[in-house]
Amino acid sequence: MTYTHVAVLIHWLTAITIIALLGVGKFMVSLDEADTLRFTLTQSHKTFGILVLALSVLRVAWRLSHKAPPHPANAPTWEKRAASLSHLAFYGLIFFLPLSGWAMVSVSSLNIDTLLFNQIEVPHLPLMEWLNITDRATQDAWEHRFHQAHNVSGGILIALIVLHISAALKHHYIDKDDVLTRMKPRYKEPAFIAWVVGSLLVAAGSAFALNQYSQSQQPVLVAGNSSVSLLAVVSGEDTEIQLPESQIDANIQLDDPTASALSASVTTGSATSDNFQVAGSLPDAEWFDSANFPTATFEASAFAAGPEPGSLSVDGVLTIKGQPHDVSFVLAVTEATADSPARARTTFPVDRFELGLGEQSQPNTDYVDSTVLIRVEFELSADG
Repeated sequence: MTYTHVAVLIHWLTAITIIALLGVGKFMVSLDEADTLRFTLTQSHKTFGILVLALSVLRVAWRLSHKAPPHPANAPTWEKRAASLSHLAFYGLIFFLPLSGWAMVSVSSLNIDTLLFNQIEVPHLPLMEWLNITDRATQDAWEHRFHQAHNVSGGILIALIVLHISAALKHHYIDKDDVLTRMKPRYKEPAFIAWVVGSLLVAAGSAFALNQYSQSQQPVLVAGNSSVSLLAVVSGEDTEIQLPESQIDANIQLDDPTASALSASVTTGSATSDNFQVAGSLPDAEWFDSANFPTATFEASAFAAGPEPGSLSVDGVLTIKGQPHDVSFVLAVTEATADSPARARTTFPVDRFELGLGEQSQPNTDYVDSTVLIRVEFELSADG
């Protein structure tokens, strides 16, 4: 007696996914927390963890409705009991591991969304309410507990997998029974091929539906009210320079970044600051030279998906005092809430010497630092 084609298919899909998750999990936690690769791997790890949870539900449902092959008749009693216990442990762990990871994310103070295949938001478990978590210290303590549980159970599962594989090989090569071959994919049988093809069609259909859902949930966003400012260090103090007369035209498409567009212009003569000495110097020829160059502009030339969900990497040309300069930055987009519209924000550094600002009166960094931060923020609304 062998396992059914569905049981075999679910077994190997679950096994391959779990082994990959364990390997990726060990690797990603070895990376620096600021490493963008760690963030990307963590998001994928969460997605496939949810997938394992779904496969586990299917596996248990199928197991309860379809009888498994019996233990070999000549197997000793202790071995039958050990096999039953190990299977129960497997079932417990393949549920506990993704659930403990989900719990850890749900109470984390980082509050990072879980996006299934980077598209569909998976809500946090309501543990903050269930556990009556009201302060950051308690929140961090529970996150640590769930992290420890997730890590320890992962180690136990690795040991159990090694034991499971060893037992299967022992049955095949020493006992010479059919325990291992019961779970062997039967590629030559039409019924098994039909299940595989059917599963691939379901996966392809799901991917298509997911893409359609993503497009329906990601409208084209156009720019509204804008704010542009500069932050410079003057005499050791942060000094903000406002540019109140700004115009930003944007067409943001998070689901298809390359189709986005972004341009901006500011009236240099509108520049002002609470530091009156700075404000009085801004229109001068060595700074913005507002008389000859009344506007500064930016034109985006390339877009790509950003390092985090809801962000874009933008390349473009900043033209100031008639001179073009290549710049790159990450544009973060936040969703609309009941109290505020969707917004796009970026802050990126430029070198004032490269832009030709203040080279005569401030030829070094004794009074005015060389790095200036450009801050841009604008509202977004759905087009149409």
